[in-house]
Amino acid sequence: MPNPLLWDNHTYIAPMPGTATIAELDRHRQAGFAVAFVNLGDANRSLEHIVRMAAFCRRWLEDHPDRFMLLESVQDIEKAKRENKLAVRFNIEALFSIGDQLDALSLLYDLGVRWAALVYNRANNVGSGVHDPQDPGLTPFGRAAAAEMDRIGMIKCLSHTGYRTAMDVLRASHKPCIFSHSNCKALKDHARNIPDELIRACATTGGVVGINGLSLFLGERASPQRMADHIDHVVQLTGIDHVGLGFDYGYLGSTRLSETITDTAYWPPGNEYDLPIECVPPEQIGTLQDCLRSRGYCESDLAQVLGGNMRRVASSVWR
Repeated sequence: MPNPLLWDNHTYIAPMPGTATIAELDRHRQAGFAVAFVNLGDANRSLEHIVRMAAFCRRWLEDHPDRFMLLESVQDIEKAKRENKLAVRFNIEALFSIGDQLDALSLLYDLGVRWAALVYNRANNVGSGVHDPQDPGLTPFGRAAAAEMDRIGMIKCLSHTGYRTAMDVLRASHKPCIFSHSNCKALKDHARNIPDELIRACATTGGVVGINGLSLFLGERASPQRMADHIDHVVQLTGIDHVGLGFDYGYLGSTRLSETITDTAYWPPGNEYDLPIECVPPEQIGTLQDCLRSRGYCESDLAQVLGGNMRRVASSVWR
């Protein structure tokens, strides 16, 4: 069987245009990944910040065509695999940056944003987050934003989104939705992890839960074995068609992840954000595959988990 498509739905670089850490994306390529989604901004990042990050990343990637390419369509994926390149596209975490302006979504799409989380931990104009004390659900503006995302071909992501808001989106959606980088609450009781009801509802849309490699959400030290536990939990709930990978690994240079999550508005005390945080690196993708094989996953199963399921979602949603 040919090498499977490796697709990481969420990675990030230092949040400033001009950073040299973008060159570290080559680690994904060397580990065998053909697709990686790079975050342009989370929480309360402004539209200007996101545009500036997109401008820098696009130019840098275009200037290094020997290793990278901008992912324009699903058809580009096979080209990237064939030429041993990393096809890169962008995501944002939360629609905070669009304010009350729906047509800003089209601008973000044109910049290369192909999935967007609706909320990041705290409420915005769309709905509520996982750390809000109350979640009234998707707002009228949020319903309009979700419909506009469907219209333009942007995948709706519900990582970081509150339970009722996420369920409102899933119940109303006619296109697949994703949790781009969320783990299972049944295995680690954390507000950022998702309960079985949301996992099943996501699958009902045809969507995918992307398992991340963060120790904070895995429930133990960061390891491929523990990622496999969360993957297997989703498979037992929904079948093989609705799980993927969103490592949430960051290229931050010498900065530790725990040093970057200091805003208590978005990362409130009492949620273990102050503890040392590790993440499974992309180089351990082979070990993850071996872990899944040892649990009885065949090569066709692996192909779906490692990238095939996300390719199907992209084919269904993107223009």
